[in-house]
Amino acid sequence: WAVVFMLSLGGITVVAVLRYADNVLKGMSMVLALLLSGVLSVIMFGTKVGPVFCFAAVIICGSVFVYQNAPAGPDPKKAPPPAKKTKDQATDMERAN
Repeated sequence: WAVVFMLSLGGITVVAVLRYADNVLKGMSMVLALLLSGVLSVIMFGTKVGPVFCFAAVIICGSVFVYQNAPAGPDPKKAPPPAKKTKDQATDMERAN
């Protein structure tokens, strides 16, 4: 029953993350969890770390840094109101017709 409880707790955690974040953040959190479990297995069990793991760790840390520090795009909810026509523009439009 412990395994069932842990898996259901993991599923509930994924739902909570997706409710307040996006899929990119969920993917990054999963990768960071794998990285953390790898580091903990080296500390606790003395497993050997290969060059692929080190390279992946650098790539992961770099991608998280870039994702967190990227400038946010324009918010579509806060779009500026459409510009009003001035008298000169209105008369130019009338002359064109």
